[in-house]
Amino acid sequence: MLTQDLLRHTVTLVAVKAFLATRLAERDPAAARREMEHVAAIARETLTEIRSAVTGTRRASLAADIGRSNEMLAATRMDAHLLADHGGLDPSGEAVLAMALREAVTNVIRHSGATRVHDRCWR
Repeated sequence: MLTQDLLRHTVTLVAVKAFLATRLAERDPAAARREMEHVAAIARETLTEIRSAVTGTRRASLAADIGRSNEMLAATRMDAHLLADHGGLDPSGEAVLAMALREAVTNVIRHSGATRVHDRCWR
């Protein structure tokens, strides 16, 4: 399940970034290139994470997922403010919250039509 969740989240991020690069291609080629370089980096990082998840060595990092979530939300032009302070959870608690966050952000982007996302629920 972790691998499927990771893939869904990452494919959504890649799709959003590729769409942004396409929109930037004519008016700001340098920015479009940066976005596509970032897509390539995300893909490489995700392959590493998938390999780790499949072999059982990946530990979910809530802080890393919050950073990726902020980035994905910003790429969709949402006003996003998710903070990485989670109060020192144990690894299993971090894994559960990281998975829930990935699912929530993916759903917000795909289905909500929201323009703002804030972390009030995380404090």
